[in-house]
Amino acid sequence: MNSSYGWWNVKRTPNEPCWCGSGLKYKHCHRDIDGSSKEEFVGAARRVYARNWRKNAQDFVAQGCYQWMSSLLFKYSPKKILDVGCGEGSHIISMLKCGSDSDIEILSLEENPECINKSIGNLENAGCKPAAIRRMQVVAQDEKNYYIGIEQGKLTKQSNILLVEADILLDDSDLLKFLGEMAPFDAVTVWLIGTHMARQNCLNLAQLNIRSNGEYRLRVQNKIYEISDMLLRPGGILQIVDRTEVPDEESKEDFMRAHKEQASVTSLVVKEIDHIIYNESEGARRVTMKPTLGTSGQVRDLSRVAMTSIISQKPGAC
Repeated sequence: MNSSYGWWNVKRTPNEPCWCGSGLKYKHCHRDIDGSSKEEFVGAARRVYARNWRKNAQDFVAQGCYQWMSSLLFKYSPKKILDVGCGEGSHIISMLKCGSDSDIEILSLEENPECINKSIGNLENAGCKPAAIRRMQVVAQDEKNYYIGIEQGKLTKQSNILLVEADILLDDSDLLKFLGEMAPFDAVTVWLIGTHMARQNCLNLAQLNIRSNGEYRLRVQNKIYEISDMLLRPGGILQIVDRTEVPDEESKEDFMRAHKEQASVTSLVVKEIDHIIYNESEGARRVTMKPTLGTSGQVRDLSRVAMTSIISQKPGAC
């Protein structure tokens, strides 16, 4: 083990619980990351995330979760969708099936090239013809910290299903220009957003002080509310889906209040909340769910879990 990466100077056996508190065995969580060189640190973290997320996605497909999300989205009949976080592609396949229309356009933004690779393969296996634009490079600064460099001038529309290597939190004028050229969008989707275990070491994002997945989700959602206000057509929608406890009346109010606060700097109106109960993945390799406090400060009861969808709409003609 490379102890300088391990955060703790303690040797760990493969079957011990990981030091990070994920609930996974060390060999399924931080082992490959801790043992990597500074040049491979980020790549190892991205591979672990993509590998583990595959189990979650398979379970979500089997339980009809993506189909449920798509059914809520396509009540609004979107033709052009901006998606944040391609995962391993299953939710994009679900969108295409639910839309059942060959002229649907999906532009998906993804920071993790390992997720892009898996998504391209799964989409092609489903009979789709996606394209990908790869444009970011990792520049190692020291054993844990790194910068992301962005190659400019590569963004062009290449397919109706386009996966773009991009980080919505970075200062990326080329991306914003491209999104403006592609606008207006009928819908923006952020479904079950997550990230790998090296994200907090990205020096481009140091000023955001991201210390957990919960903080990362909040930062992304805050940014997406602002971007959606600029890119959506009048009547267009933003759909955010998170893994949560099963909502009761108090927690529904908590969720809605939190999203209204996020939307308060935009013209978007938080319109509806819905949820589906599902079973959380139990495999050895998975991305685990950790509770975060809502605006009420109440402790989440995760003995039963749900996926909760919040839809906000830009005022104007539908």
